[in-house]
Amino acid sequence: MYDKEKTQGKILELQRAFIDAFNRAADISRNEAIKNLRPGEKAPATGKVYGEDRRNTFAEQAAKLRADGQKIIDDARAEVLAEMSAAPSAEAVNSIGMMKLRDRVTGAEVSALINEYGSNYQTYQVIKDIAKKSEIRLEEHPLESALTDLDRMARTVSQMDLAGAERGKAADSAFIAFQEAFFS
Repeated sequence: MYDKEKTQGKILELQRAFIDAFNRAADISRNEAIKNLRPGEKAPATGKVYGEDRRNTFAEQAAKLRADGQKIIDDARAEVLAEMSAAPSAEAVNSIGMMKLRDRVTGAEVSALINEYGSNYQTYQVIKDIAKKSEIRLEEHPLESALTDLDRMARTVSQMDLAGAERGKAADSAFIAFQEAFFS
């Protein structure tokens, strides 16, 4: 069963690991560059990884973290899709089938159906269709919201690379983007 908080927690851990790896690589490479300064040369800026070897090493770390993040998202997406395809109970099919025969239903009847059978995605969609005929609007099912959240997480994970880190200083951009996407 899909657990949004658990998935977000895993992605947040990866995000922190990415930020830590970037900051470590940037600090080490900057210190090395400072040691090699000639008199009169300007100190290198912070928030950037210097040296081809350091850049390649960090890029490899970032690629592994992206792959780990994508696996977490793919596994979560598979859980959501499995839940979405779960068959409704016979009782739900019978109860909703009877409601479907009616021309109009009340908001209270729709609420009762949602409370009783709405956790099943397939059932929820039928209830939503019944409600629509009576001009009652229902929100999207939580599993649909979960897929949207997973898409956002995937975009966040895809930005975990050297260019993105240097562009936005990893801690500022990646972490804040993640927080805005999931905790606001």
